[in-house]
Amino acid sequence: MTTITKVRGDQAHPFFIWLKQSEGYRPRWNFYKVLLNGDGAVVDTFGSTTGPMSEKITKQIDLLLN
Repeated sequence: MTTITKVRGDQAHPFFIWLKQSEGYRPRWNFYKVLLNGDGAVVDTFGSTTGPMSEKITKQIDLLLN
C-alpha cells in the first residue's frame, strides 16, 4: 500500500503509467488496488470499495504465498 498518488494524466505515478501500458488497466482514482505476484505480474485488480484487508484480497494473497 502506498500514499495517495496521481493515477491518471501527465502527472501519473510511473507505476500507473506502466500498468496502463502493459496491462491496459487504468484505475479511476488512487484507492484502487493492484495485486502483484512475486515476479511483478498483475494477479488481480480491485476497486475502491474493496477494503485492503477484505477476504477477496487476502484469499488471493494466501494462494500466492502457499
